[in-house]
Amino acid sequence: MALVAGCLPICGSPGAASADALRAAFGAQAFVQPFRALSSFTGASDIWLKGSKSKAVVSVPVSGRVRVLHAHLHVEFVNSPALLESRSQLNVVLNGRVIGGRPLSSSRNEQRLDIEIDGSLLKPGYNRLEFQAVQHYTDRCENPWSPELWTDVKADRSFLGLEFEDVPVHPTLRRLDELMDARAWGRYDIVLLTPVSMRMGMDERAVGGLVAQGVGLYTRFLPVRVLHGLARPGRLDAPEADAVLFGYAKDVSAVLGPRVKLPDSGLLIMPRPDNPKRFLLVISGKDAASLRRAARTFAAMRGSFADVTRVDVRDLTDGAASGGATRMVRDGASYALSALGLGTREMRGHEDEASLEIWMSPSAFSRAPLAVTLRLHMAYAAGLREDSVLNVLVNGHFAKAVPMDNVHGDVYRDYRIRLPWQLFRPGPNRLVFRTVLNPLVTGECKAVIRDNLLMTVYGDSRIEVPALDHFVRMPDLNLLGRAGFPLANNDVQEGVKPSVLLATGSNAELSASWTLLARLAQLQGSLIEARYVADGEGSDAEQVLLVGAAGNVPAHWWERAPFDFSGGGKRVSYPVSSDALIHGEGLDFPTQLRDKLVGAEAARGKAHVRRSRQSLGLGRVNLLAQFGDAAQTVTLLSAATDEGVLRAA
Repeated sequence: MALVAGCLPICGSPGAASADALRAAFGAQAFVQPFRALSSFTGASDIWLKGSKSKAVVSVPVSGRVRVLHAHLHVEFVNSPALLESRSQLNVVLNGRVIGGRPLSSSRNEQRLDIEIDGSLLKPGYNRLEFQAVQHYTDRCENPWSPELWTDVKADRSFLGLEFEDVPVHPTLRRLDELMDARAWGRYDIVLLTPVSMRMGMDERAVGGLVAQGVGLYTRFLPVRVLHGLARPGRLDAPEADAVLFGYAKDVSAVLGPRVKLPDSGLLIMPRPDNPKRFLLVISGKDAASLRRAARTFAAMRGSFADVTRVDVRDLTDGAASGGATRMVRDGASYALSALGLGTREMRGHEDEASLEIWMSPSAFSRAPLAVTLRLHMAYAAGLREDSVLNVLVNGHFAKAVPMDNVHGDVYRDYRIRLPWQLFRPGPNRLVFRTVLNPLVTGECKAVIRDNLLMTVYGDSRIEVPALDHFVRMPDLNLLGRAGFPLANNDVQEGVKPSVLLATGSNAELSASWTLLARLAQLQGSLIEARYVADGEGSDAEQVLLVGAAGNVPAHWWERAPFDFSGGGKRVSYPVSSDALIHGEGLDFPTQLRDKLVGAEAARGKAHVRRSRQSLGLGRVNLLAQFGDAAQTVTLLSAATDEGVLRAA
């Protein structure tokens, strides 16, 4: 049994500053604007600037659906007390334009910098925010790599705030990636509307699950919440949100009216009639099969539509139906680094790094000392000192170093590195190439050439995954949070379709299940073949996702679980025997050997236990738990109320 109260990574939210810190930095009035800590962009709490000349870049996303009116940047930093104020400074540059700066002082080495930014400087896309440090400790000759030359920008205490306005949308199917923009700040809420005249059976719920997963795939890593709403003739729920209206053509036509020409089976997109700053995507079909095909087309063809507002779907090939390949690598296979997201990358300066994410199967396992093999195509410049090095790290652990000790430079076309399999984990793994490049000529009062501190890793370098065994112990919420397993389809359980069971079928339960499917699709990178079932009809599937408030979950599910939050109570056992006796500590050797051969309980009889019936309640706590047996794993999402279930998702 696995049990957690609170949230896993799949139900998390982006890094955000605390309310108290934001109010202290900007005042209560400004708090109504969106703010993000710089650490939410960088993934690190500190930005280090080292050496006599150093810079660091933060990529700041801005959605194409907003126009930035004004921005405020608050920076907190600490610099070395050895710096010479007359020659040391920190400059802040946005998209090539200097927007602020401050001398670096040895007497005031903890400082704050507040910069007002014209909104026109922030463009849709990824904006380049640079921190440039010039640092000296003397007016005379100095060592440019001296350890006294440093500044630490506190990214977790530095914030960027935007004041913006939404702009009207001009939607086409080709622009769906821009409309469901992963560069937006905060959570993306979208409403899946169904005609009030359409019965929401199991097939229709499953279509909604496909649409929700499509939303997750379009928004990629952006936290998403999918809500269910009703559409009536001339009225749509949630006018402030983007919406997808799906259903049978006759029901959808009754909502939109005869002036809107619908495809029998296909997609149509337009601005919402009640809000031109939000879009309405219509997915319709004349029967269950064509409606499902249209929904799969929306999810599978992301980025591949023509620049049109309407498309008729007559067929969908098996290759496209899955919504794309999973991001998971297969054991025994070889991949180019460019296929895994790292193209040719040049690293410059004294220290630099490049990284990529490698997804391993959640069941990959080996007792043998196997290795993942890197076959690097790389080059480095002439004029590097012999102690220059490329370090390779796996999940933050040092794995291997490549010396760059030829002062004339060199090119390697098949440099093989063995990375121990034990450093890899199920789900995402971060592989980092980190360079430390030292110039050949250094020292005080010498011209130090920095421009030739260059090293390139080419995208045609390859990574080879060894042949592995497959073993997984369930339940394991860590695997669910890291890789979506066991609900996500992958190489472990091809053909297994998880069943989604709603306790009562309420609106909140349906929205929660769609939200969870969307986030699982984001983790896997492709569609999950989920089906919706009624209790007792298909709920004996190998994998079950059960969603409902604790008091609404059928009693027979609580009977299978080692806990019961429904209020009826559960018998809980407590061992009376001491841990030392249970684990054989303090026993003589013959007794320990007998216990190992036949089992401690069989050798000494079952441990004495006391049992009590306990009535447990969730209160304000959300529940994500797993339990089951060899034939079935149940993942339970629950809370005290329906509203709590939706919040938990």
